[in-house]
Amino acid sequence: MIEQVRRTIKQNEMLHKGDTVVVGVSGGADSVALLHFLNSGLPELRLKLAVCHVNHQLRGAESDRDMRFVQTLCAELSVPCHVLSCDVRALAREQRLGEEECGRALRYRFFHETAAKYGETAKIATAHTLSDNAETLLFRLARGTGLKGLCGIPLVRGRIIRPFLEITREQVEDYCAANGLQYVTDSTNTSDEYARNRVRKYILPQLKTLNPSAEQSLARTLAALRADEEYLTQTAVRALCDADTDGGYNVQALAAQPPAIRDRALMLACRENGVAAEREKIEGLCQIILAKYGKISMAAGLWAEVRKDVLCFSGDQAPFPFFKLPFRTGLLTLPSGVAYNITIVPHTELVEIVNKNFSFAILDYDKIKGKLMFRQRRGGDALSLPQRGVTKTLKKLFNEAGVPLEQRGRLAVLCDEVGPVWVEGFGVDKRVQCSGSTIRCLVLRRNDCLKGNRQ
Repeated sequence: MIEQVRRTIKQNEMLHKGDTVVVGVSGGADSVALLHFLNSGLPELRLKLAVCHVNHQLRGAESDRDMRFVQTLCAELSVPCHVLSCDVRALAREQRLGEEECGRALRYRFFHETAAKYGETAKIATAHTLSDNAETLLFRLARGTGLKGLCGIPLVRGRIIRPFLEITREQVEDYCAANGLQYVTDSTNTSDEYARNRVRKYILPQLKTLNPSAEQSLARTLAALRADEEYLTQTAVRALCDADTDGGYNVQALAAQPPAIRDRALMLACRENGVAAEREKIEGLCQIILAKYGKISMAAGLWAEVRKDVLCFSGDQAPFPFFKLPFRTGLLTLPSGVAYNITIVPHTELVEIVNKNFSFAILDYDKIKGKLMFRQRRGGDALSLPQRGVTKTLKKLFNEAGVPLEQRGRLAVLCDEVGPVWVEGFGVDKRVQCSGSTIRCLVLRRNDCLKGNRQ
């Protein structure tokens, strides 16, 4: 098992020496094993670990038991432990979501916001296994889904990594036994109330009577499906780029694509414009593209329309007025509604700053040219993010991140006399990145945090 996990990490470039990894730990066998492996199984990488645990308050005393178990385990390992307690049942009712969906969204939001406190390069590790992936494939196949849904759980997505995704749950439990690891068991895992549990308890075991290596066989199927989906998606990206024109997308170019490519290109167009790519919306877009005229509602206040052979997205809301704000140190609330503490400090004080409980951005103050100013983005603004190694326009970055149209005008751009040096929500330009020769640092510390009770 250990060698397989090492291969998974190496082949997918999940981890590098000195990385900070935020590990999602429920207290169950999978996550306890993952924490143990990252803490002791990769000494050459000198990883810096932190743990996230969410108490969903769904199982009363048992939920509190799990929380205390994780806190005790982290104390024994001298690993920082971040805990969020939330009444998921009440939150799900409030948001009109299922409890599982609501809990998952809450967990990942907490994971991401915690990771952000450790810097832009911090990773998030979850303990999903090959068994989880096989169950996901069968579950989605039964409910109905497209090719992307059949690809299962990805090994890497953004800063999220899943080192155990190519080993089975049985292998993980053997690892726990071999290393004397204690863990807790969620009593709901045996309940037939949840569809996923029924897949685990009844369907997968039946498949193993036909093929004892059913999980490994399904893994090969998943790999083949992922390769096909990746090719189709890349082809759709090129098709959408070719169709890109002033004000939208060329209808003739989109209509000429095969349905598999056209549908994916339209899904990407929806994402670029901050719209959920629901099946009925894609079908509606196809209709007006093929007809070369028409207008459909995509969301409250947002429309898609074909005008003069161009598919364009437009909103009913008036654009956010252009703004300019003089740069100053201290507490400053930007038009997005987010407050930042802005300071200029010696490089030697950075250790104290990064250990505080804030999201932050750090610039080399002496690389800044002329006066600084916060303003709204302008056409042609671009940013070179150090971790990406490429320069992209802000329009392109906003499109890739799916920033809704109505929010883009609220995001602040910090500029010097050369151009953008920092963009709210995206980071620092490579031109003003700190280095070993940095003397003074400009620090922007985000001053908000997750709602909920942290312990």
